[in-house]
Amino acid sequence: MNVLRVVLLAALASLLTMPAYAAEMKLTGISGTEILNSKYAAGLYTLTADGNTLLAMCDDFNVEVNLKDTWIANRYTYADLTGNPSLATFTPLTKYRQAGWLLSQLDGSSTAHDRAITNAAIWKIMSGIAKFDGNTEVTDLYDSATDGTHDAFNFSHVMVVWTPDPKKSSQEFLQPVPEPATILLFLSGISMLLLVRRRSR
Repeated sequence: MNVLRVVLLAALASLLTMPAYAAEMKLTGISGTEILNSKYAAGLYTLTADGNTLLAMCDDFNVEVNLKDTWIANRYTYADLTGNPSLATFTPLTKYRQAGWLLSQLDGSSTAHDRAITNAAIWKIMSGIAKFDGNTEVTDLYDSATDGTHDAFNFSHVMVVWTPDPKKSSQEFLQPVPEPATILLFLSGISMLLLVRRRSR
């Protein structure tokens, strides 16, 4: 049993701390978003990274990307960015810590509206935009994230950052991780392999 626990913990740690790598990104859908201010799709976008589908939230309001656009992006973890904050699009790293805290407030019961207002608050953190200042839900989230209590938030188990290369050649995206279904599938697969191996002895 101890061996199983060690293997599962090591597998989970490995999955959450995968090193930076580059991938071809493509925007494939916006069905997970809600339109704010009658114009802006905010929330979780559907993308592919080297053909693998993922859901992520745009953090760069001032750069546009269109459906089926492709670009190269680097995937950065918390460890990557704390080691070298200049890797990402925005500075200081505090902005990513605040955004990570906001993403940590979302869960499986969060609605498209919850994700949209969170996205708008992240846009304000990153780009300083004022377009949603009339929305009290957005400003409340922004104020909570930037009140100084989350400036050291460790987002290593909350998100990874997909930064375009070169920067500003496309939008930057924050991918919530781990995706619960992926983790459960991965861990159940490891458990079955260990169980089969144990029975064969």
